[in-house]
Amino acid sequence: MNQKNATVNNKGTGAGGAKTNATGLCFEDKACLEKLYSGYQSNSIGKQITFNGSDKKFLNLRKKEFVNWTNTLGIEYNDIPKLSGTKEPDECYINLCEKVIIILEKKFQQGGGSVVEKLQTPVNKIRNLKKRYPTYNVYYIYWLSEWFEKNVQAEILDLIEDNIPYFIGTSDDTMLKIVTQIINY
Repeated sequence: MNQKNATVNNKGTGAGGAKTNATGLCFEDKACLEKLYSGYQSNSIGKQITFNGSDKKFLNLRKKEFVNWTNTLGIEYNDIPKLSGTKEPDECYINLCEKVIIILEKKFQQGGGSVVEKLQTPVNKIRNLKKRYPTYNVYYIYWLSEWFEKNVQAEILDLIEDNIPYFIGTSDDTMLKIVTQIINY
């Protein structure tokens, strides 16, 4: 069979699909920092926001908005090939004044599956983003569902070793810690 034209049927195999997307998107909705914004203003690409207790301004972008922002950079944008996982981040905060890009990846899992493997890639993603945006400092933060705490010890140890912050759960305390991390970059 020609591999190029082969069709793969993942239904019932646990390889993603509607249920996976629904539960992941539900987590992404809960994992929301908007209630900690002290102000925001929508613009043509995303939102210009500030967090409670800070005067730093961030451009907050989600998914395709990141691509739209990239298209506004002109000659600043370095047209290096993009790693798949860096094209449309779950969310990002860009401090335009200080030239900082903070990617906030939100990951949900409740059993075995490939989402865990995404925790193994931030160093490569940061390297790719730094090549594409050479005038910016690039940081990654992972926001994880509770399942990760007990089920991915090796990946968590790697995040710690690589100095990639991660946060677990959607409590108010977790949200404050994430905002503090963003502000302090």
